[in-house]
Amino acid sequence: MLLRSPFLAGWEEEAPARAEALAALVRRRPWWLHAGQLAWQAGDSGAKHFSGRVGEWEALRRNHRDGALPSKWVARFQEELKAVGFGRGRGLDSREFQVLQRFHDLLEDFSALDLVIERPLSRAEAVRRLNERAAAAAFRERNPGAPVEILGVEEALGSRFDAIRITGLDHQTWPSPTRRDPFIPAAMQAAVPAATAEGALERARAELAGLTRAAAVVTGSFSRGSDDEQRHLTPLLADCPVEDAAATPPVESAPMDEAIEDVLAPAHPGGDIRGGTSVLQRQSDCPFKAFAETRLGAGDLTPPRPGLDARDRGSLVHKALEHFWQGLDGLEALKALDDDALSERIAAARESALEAFSKRSPLALTEAGLAIEAQCLERSLARWLAIERERETFSVQALESPVELDFGGLKLTGKIDRIDELEGGGSVVIDYKTGASGKSAWAPEPRLADVQLPAYAASLQPRPAAIAFARLRPDSMGFDGLAEADAGIPGVSVIGEIKGNSRFKGAASWSSLVDDWRDLLRFLAEDFRAGRSEVHPRDGQVCKYCHLHALCRINERVLLPEADDE
Repeated sequence: MLLRSPFLAGWEEEAPARAEALAALVRRRPWWLHAGQLAWQAGDSGAKHFSGRVGEWEALRRNHRDGALPSKWVARFQEELKAVGFGRGRGLDSREFQVLQRFHDLLEDFSALDLVIERPLSRAEAVRRLNERAAAAAFRERNPGAPVEILGVEEALGSRFDAIRITGLDHQTWPSPTRRDPFIPAAMQAAVPAATAEGALERARAELAGLTRAAAVVTGSFSRGSDDEQRHLTPLLADCPVEDAAATPPVESAPMDEAIEDVLAPAHPGGDIRGGTSVLQRQSDCPFKAFAETRLGAGDLTPPRPGLDARDRGSLVHKALEHFWQGLDGLEALKALDDDALSERIAAARESALEAFSKRSPLALTEAGLAIEAQCLERSLARWLAIERERETFSVQALESPVELDFGGLKLTGKIDRIDELEGGGSVVIDYKTGASGKSAWAPEPRLADVQLPAYAASLQPRPAAIAFARLRPDSMGFDGLAEADAGIPGVSVIGEIKGNSRFKGAASWSSLVDDWRDLLRFLAEDFRAGRSEVHPRDGQVCKYCHLHALCRINERVLLPEADDE
């Protein structure tokens, strides 16, 4: 709210920088953060004025910790609002200026509570009481000369009009139902007009009398209701003549111009481009998604939520396994660890991952939350390493290894989670996954469902002998991949030996499959460079997790056919 507010000083000059700060914060996904962290991120994104204002406010807030009477809290609040430049952003229109004036009047009224509250209030209680009064405050904008005003009853009372039309004059609305608090004794509520039938009736009569005196011409309307619940005119206006409203003629639809289907964006020059394999993944998912996210920068700024999400947990697993394998040569070194040494190494990897996460988002988890995540992470690592022990001999060749990719004139970069060297020669590229994944997504179709590992296999020299997902889901742990020959990894199938109704039965060899992947990825890159950007999702699942619906208008364009298994 602070970063988006146009009412804080410096907004006109720093609006783009503050938007950058907001995007950076959302990408880091903290649910809680200190004012100091907010100020640092704003300054790092170029919003220096905002950063300084937040720092000044934080210093004042720390000095305002002790209790005080309402009048003193008002002085403190005004000082803090002045520090952040409240009301000194962009120019205020008439309504906004009136609201600001009404708010200052509310602060002055709050000061008068000194007469009835004779004890100091804490900051939280002062804010709560002020918030309650603000929520109950009535505000009516001064009439700027509009011919028609739409007002509530309380706003209209006391004013003069040329004519008034009162809506909702049915018997259920006038008089209004009584309002009783179930936690206050009935005897104490007897003196509250809104809590008794007599009081509600008297108030309704007074309001109707005031409205009928406010204009020379007064008309009204009410709904007849439905067959199940019919309504009639309030008994308070029993002497008024009632006429049925005339039928409203149907409105003719406006003629629509012929839509122009433009699916080509300006051509991309190629060369280096940020985003890695995700550029090709988006082009495969939906050409418009690739154009909007990669070229227009339409990022997903979904507000953060408490705790960890799937991406955070995936990052923890990646970091922990990277730390665990550092200094271990491979399977023999893993088997050489006794139970105590293995437990110590798992604990060290767990602590390293959680420490890195806590430094990035120190308030994301409480101590109890960290303890739970530590227990889950340690259990996942132990289960996974038991699966690794069942493999045939391997050595760890690289961890978090950078790789350069070139398809159709697009130069991309990637990072491979792990590369293992097999005992019989050749390497296997491993990608850690904590979500749903499977080798069926690598089927050599024009629009690959998952491009990352096929892109690595088609780019590495020498060519790897296998690619595999290391699936670390609690309900489904194991390897899933494809290989040129038996790699000694359970779950990794050999091309040419796959039986059953497999999507890889047509692959003649590992070499031909990798060549097919290279061609398909080149076609995707060429489409991206040519500017192909039609709204054409590969399937309904793509739209399910996409944030661009308001931009591409997919729901207004076509109803996607549901998959057979849904």
